Amino acid sequence: MAKPKVAIVGLGLIGKSIGKALRAVGGHLEVVGHDREPVVAREAQKVEAVDKVHWNLIGACDGADIVIIATPLQGVRQTWRWWPPT
Repeated sequence: MAKPKVAIVGLGLIGKSIGKALRAVGGHLEVVGHDREPVVAREAQKVEAVDKVHWNLIGACDGADIVIIATPLQGVRQTWRWWPPT
């Protein structure tokens, strides 16, 4: 059975904190992250806040059991303008 997948969209301070907390449960979850800023995404991976990073938002969310939106409030609409996928 596959691990439940959690996708975190936005890997700034809040997204990294959530990722670290989720990963602290001992490997029972797959934590995938996405941030539109490559430097921020690399930092989240470097500090082990996520198991892996997807540079593509759709790829990060594909197959996720839950998606956590950790973006600034004013950026939520722009981030999700592609939904629903066609």
